[in-house]
Amino acid sequence: MAHKLAGVAANLALPDTQRLATETERILSTGYDSTFVLARLREALEQAIMAIERFAPRVAAQASTPSPEIDDDISPESQAELKVLFVALLEALDKDSPAPVKPVLAKLLTALQAQDLTDIQECVRDFDFRRAETATIRLAMDHGIILEG
Repeated sequence: MAHKLAGVAANLALPDTQRLATETERILSTGYDSTFVLARLREALEQAIMAIERFAPRVAAQASTPSPEIDDDISPESQAELKVLFVALLEALDKDSPAPVKPVLAKLLTALQAQDLTDIQECVRDFDFRRAETATIRLAMDHGIILEG
């Protein structure tokens, strides 16, 4: 298992995890006490998980539970228009530049309340476009719109 972990960590560019997994494999094969290296490996894995969650928060759990904020008063036409804007926003965010995002956000401001877009705007201001994408998907779900990934 340590050998497989070392390979996966190398593929994911996690050098500390890869090094510690390799060291764990070596120590386990010699029969020495592995308590210390396993504790360090655990810390490296926890750091990797925190970094991943910072850049790609989990949305799957949120997608499985209905959001209490879904606005049932939105007409199908308005929902279709919102979906087009959300898709355009995701495409703009994919360019990793605030310039193409700003006009789409301005259009969304005419359809949504300003506080709905605060998280996305902050992410764009911080150049965190992946988190902005996650916030966009979450906001679309809040309005009963499912965006295909």
